[in-house]
Amino acid sequence: MTNFEQTNPDPLLEHSDAATDPPECPTEEANPDYQTNRQALRFGALGDGPERTHYLVNHPLNQRPVKVLTQSIKESFLVISAAINFKRPGCAFSANFRSGKSTALLMIKEQLPTVMPQVSFGLISAKDHDTVTERVFWGDHLIARGLVTDGTAQDRQNRLRGAIIAACIQAGGKHFCLLIDEGQNWRAREYTFLRDLSNQLREQDGYTMTTIIFGDPRLDELSSTFREKRKDLWGRFLMKPLPFYGIRNIGDLTFFLSEHDSAQRCEYPAGSGISYTEFFLPHAYENGWRLKDEAQGAWDAFTRAAAKANREIKDIGMQWIGETIIHFLSIQSANDVPGFVATAQNWDDAVSNAQFIDAII
Repeated sequence: MTNFEQTNPDPLLEHSDAATDPPECPTEEANPDYQTNRQALRFGALGDGPERTHYLVNHPLNQRPVKVLTQSIKESFLVISAAINFKRPGCAFSANFRSGKSTALLMIKEQLPTVMPQVSFGLISAKDHDTVTERVFWGDHLIARGLVTDGTAQDRQNRLRGAIIAACIQAGGKHFCLLIDEGQNWRAREYTFLRDLSNQLREQDGYTMTTIIFGDPRLDELSSTFREKRKDLWGRFLMKPLPFYGIRNIGDLTFFLSEHDSAQRCEYPAGSGISYTEFFLPHAYENGWRLKDEAQGAWDAFTRAAAKANREIKDIGMQWIGETIIHFLSIQSANDVPGFVATAQNWDDAVSNAQFIDAII
């Protein structure tokens, strides 16, 4: 995923439905070596030789996690950017299972430094220990940052604090943002440790810390508990968890599918100008077919599948959306012709293969 662009005053995730080709670069276009390399990549990736097989096995859609922008990631990025810009204590997001929240956090962490270069960032997945001590807690943080875990609890906390300060100095600022995945796994004890570190950084060192927390629906329960019993932690970390979604409606699905069509944002191999969609159906793509035009057919297939289980679609997890799309593209690549037209059965088969019905009954 690329091109989370910055707009004034807040960084936004810019998206253009019309942009399906990489931007022209006169310097590169005029470079014979660039043109030669580009054509070689296209020939290898779209041809019938062994290079095609290599590229297919290693295609981003065949890897995990699959990093493709969604509307929910775009919306969350805007909220997070505002929290950081205004130096708020933080914000939190609650998501259904398999909604793609962990992948979203990875994508957001990768993009934030490009629009906020003077902020230092860290990412940790909260561990659910049977018994947590301060030494174990700081050890988890050090491991997440790739640092040694020798010493006492105080030694570990001091090492983490020093690493945060050093990272802020390197970034040229005094603001640290910690992104936390699986935030429901921590309880009052862990969040109290984190509160104390934040206070120490601010009061003794002059640094600000913002926390961004993602978790499953249990995060809402934790927020309610903190609101009743620990207002200090509730106000700082979990005052109002916002919902994070997968695909809610056909508009979300159209946006997501259109990302696959864009060689600017979803290009593979790098430098080839080949979008994810073109890679699988190059002849159809060349003649104007786009995956985003299949949004209605794909949505109808999910709707039919849900109806079989007497369910209504409110939020489709990214696991089932992603598996449906890669199955569709992989199977239909054998039917790649200039006049390609997908059928309802093609999408029904893809949804069935993703085991969507099993997930909702």
